[in-house]
Order: sequence, then C-alpha cells, then structure tokens
Amino acid sequence: MKIGVVCGSFDLIHIGHINLLKKAYKHCDKLIVGVNSDNRIKAAKGHDPIQNEKDRLSIIKEFKIVYDAYIIENGISLVQKLLESGINVSEYYRGDDNRHLPEQKIENDFLKSIGIKPVYFQHTPNIHSAILREKIK
Repeated sequence: MKIGVVCGSFDLIHIGHINLLKKAYKHCDKLIVGVNSDNRIKAAKGHDPIQNEKDRLSIIKEFKIVYDAYIIENGISLVQKLLESGINVSEYYRGDDNRHLPEQKIENDFLKSIGIKPVYFQHTPNIHSAILREKIK
C-alpha cells in the first residue's frame, strides 16, 4: 500500500489547494495531510492565518480523499512521527512553486535517505492565498 503525505497551510482554501490534494491522492492509496500550525504560518509568512489551525484541520479532514490529517510544525517532523508509529510513508508531495528554496533540497535529500520519494506537482497558475488575502483587504 502506497502512503503519501502532503503538507501546507491550507488557509483560505482555493482551487490550487484542491488541485494539489487531488493530484497527491491519485499517486497513493492513502493520503495523509499536514496542516501548518498557526505559529508555523506566523513564523514562515510573517502574518497570522485568516482561519485558525483547528478550523483548517477540520476542513481538510472533510475531504473524502484525505485518510488522516494533523496540525504540524513542519512536514519532516510529521513524516518522522508517522514512521515511528509504523506507517510506511512512500512519497512526499509538494507544489512546485517553492521548488527552488535551498531548504527543500535539504529536506528532499533527507527524505530520499530514508526511502521516501519527493514528488512535485505543477502549481495552479494565478492563484495563491496571498492573492486572496490582498483581494479581501
């Protein structure tokens, strides 16, 4: 059985999030989702999310294609937690919009070293939570 993991903020759910989840689900038998904590979003993006972490987690868990979901501080910690609990993660999914970041190469090297394949999916053009935030303002 192929188990895949995808992580993200999933604030202001939009078609890009839906596309990412659907693409990830097509690659595995069970999809596990990591939802970035409020603290993680604040540290990484410099602002609080519009929706709190509990609400974002509840929304993600409502998708039929999601086997399970967790609030996380980072994706690698989630993968390690799953492995320690006996869940054999096969692939780790990402959108390709941040593929160039140095920390992703480090994370990918680590994932590969423990037998997990990093998989990138094309980012949905012209949509991002930051764009929605600006429109709302």
